[in-house]
Amino acid sequence: MGENKKDLKRREFLELAAVGAAGAALTSVGVPSVFGATPRRGGTVNIGVEGMFHQPDPTRFHGGHARPSAAPGYEGLTTPVSAAVRAKITIQKGPEHVPEYDLMLADSIESEKNGARWVFHLKKGVKFHNGQEMTSADVKYAWRRAEDPRHRDGNRSQLTWFMDQKLMDNNPDKVIETPDKYTVICNLTQPYGSFPAANYLFLCPIVPAGTIPMGTRWGDKNFKPKFIAPPGTGPFKMTQYQKKKGMTYEAFEDYRLGRPNLDKLVYKAIPDDGPRTIALRAGDLDYIVFGDPKWQSKFAKKKNMDDNLFKVLENKKDGLSTYLYPRSEAWSLYFNSHPTKGNSPFHNEKLRQAFDAAIDKETLVRVIYGKMGIAAGQGFHPSLSAFGFDDIKPTPHNIEKAKQLVKDAGYPDGVTVDFRYNPTFARMGEMVQVLKQMVEPAGFRLNLISGVGFPGYWSSIRKYSPHVMVYFLGRDDPMTGYYSLGHTPKDPLEKPWEGYSSRGIKDARMDKLLDNFAAADGIEARKATFRKVHEYYREKAYVTPMAWQITGPVWNSKRLKNFRPQDYALPEQAFAKAWVTS
Repeated sequence: MGENKKDLKRREFLELAAVGAAGAALTSVGVPSVFGATPRRGGTVNIGVEGMFHQPDPTRFHGGHARPSAAPGYEGLTTPVSAAVRAKITIQKGPEHVPEYDLMLADSIESEKNGARWVFHLKKGVKFHNGQEMTSADVKYAWRRAEDPRHRDGNRSQLTWFMDQKLMDNNPDKVIETPDKYTVICNLTQPYGSFPAANYLFLCPIVPAGTIPMGTRWGDKNFKPKFIAPPGTGPFKMTQYQKKKGMTYEAFEDYRLGRPNLDKLVYKAIPDDGPRTIALRAGDLDYIVFGDPKWQSKFAKKKNMDDNLFKVLENKKDGLSTYLYPRSEAWSLYFNSHPTKGNSPFHNEKLRQAFDAAIDKETLVRVIYGKMGIAAGQGFHPSLSAFGFDDIKPTPHNIEKAKQLVKDAGYPDGVTVDFRYNPTFARMGEMVQVLKQMVEPAGFRLNLISGVGFPGYWSSIRKYSPHVMVYFLGRDDPMTGYYSLGHTPKDPLEKPWEGYSSRGIKDARMDKLLDNFAAADGIEARKATFRKVHEYYREKAYVTPMAWQITGPVWNSKRLKNFRPQDYALPEQAFAKAWVTS
């Protein structure tokens, strides 16, 4: 049977997005315009970011706002595949061929016991910023720190769901073996297909063993660090840090892939999209992590915005370039489903379903992001991940259905709910105002609570205080968000959840579906089991996906040369090969 028009349209769209030519007003620079130019040693790049991590211990800066400021200094055993590469493979071979990870500090990885035992062979000669060589002892230390919930705010990460906490405390050598200097083995409690992918930078950055004592967190009164930040293995080393304000990286002479051409990266925290964009255009910054969506929409002006994705686009008039791509994770509503904590009404399934039905996702995206957004019905974007599905669409907007569900839930006069948001992040201040207008006719009265910074976000979550909040869904791997959001804790040390997930879910069927996914072997089995997870999430309305934001960095391409963000999972990793003209 031939393709229907809808399928054909999407395939053509993706072909254009990944490999097509840019429009007349914009020049595609997938191959740098300075190709063949001699690299220049020296110079500083000034970088504007939306926020900084609140302390410089890399094991604890996994939040989205911290990723761009951590990428130059630290590395993991693996790394995600870049969005451009993912899109191209999806087009040419299909999503089932998209790799889940690439190797970074690991030379090779082997699976044994159906995925319950993983063997990592490390690259040799990798140096930390303090001159020490990376060995299996350092990886063992990193895994132990990542696994210990007493170190990491009380909840476990994607990496460590199936490590035995009791055994790790009493006999860690049974969990983690180091047969030689460059081999490290992890024995898990069950098969776990996501374990290699979970060893990337933000879940398990590799630092020298003993850098921070076990059970100690940065900022503890009894810990007096002798360094600005733990030594990493990245192309740049941190030499200055100002909490919430900025930091400086300097070139690492002994980087495993060669010393970077740049001397310094100076990060400055500028929370709002607009001021960051203004500072770049004024020449005060050379690079910004995300531009203002309305300005970027004009910058990449074209009849079909889709043609501009996954390529570097240059505006010669302004001397600026941008790299645009839909974020693989969707901005979503997280409900507090706990039956008692936080006094949330959303333990009632009908109310969650009503809130979902009351939102017109297409209109929301058009108002907030214009061309720079796509309405989402799932966490993972189908063109960027094997865990995204073409046929899963947003919940249809139906205000009458929403009204009836609110009444059926036992609230004939409507209901008041607390909605927490970060006003400076990705136009959230505007988004919540639009959401408020959309859900009020259904009977929801929103008490909007503004909070700046993700540390505050997560401290409120641990108290189950927001009834509903906005956050990412679908980042990196289903275990990152879906598992931690929906699975009940496996360990008694996992407080403050006390038997419920981080969003107040205790659902035996959900636990079983998530465990089946975690144990699945091979991409096809993992896709099939994950689809059941996602469909159940949608059925119970535990979370409501809303929008994929089209975004990306903007930089001064007259000054910053050989900067190829499309080659990396994190655009900021491209600084390792860039240089400046003056």
